[in-house]
Amino acid sequence: MPNKISWYTSLVADQVTFLTRGGLVLVLLVVGIPIAGALSDDSAGIGIFIGAVSVSIYWLVSISGTIDRLKNLSQSIPEEVQDTVSSTAFQRQPWAVFTGLTFAVIVAANVGFALILL
Repeated sequence: MPNKISWYTSLVADQVTFLTRGGLVLVLLVVGIPIAGALSDDSAGIGIFIGAVSVSIYWLVSISGTIDRLKNLSQSIPEEVQDTVSSTAFQRQPWAVFTGLTFAVIVAANVGFALILL
């Protein structure tokens, strides 16, 4: 059974790593797009905005899928570790709130990009 626990923790770690990298990409996007808009001429704003929205849609789908996979993993914790405090806390995470906040941040960032770039 230790192999099952190792396999499970590896799956969770992979999803958390992807989610963390996705968050870093969003931070770079939110900081980088206004800087790119300030450094470019007026005609580049539409192109930068379209690129930002494209990347945002990709990351919205990717991060939402990752949150869903983490939710599913929280429901299939191996029996050997189900009674631990961390397993109980993992099962009680507000997954819908995480998805909603991700959606809100991405939409708000793109509205901000539109106000800056267009």
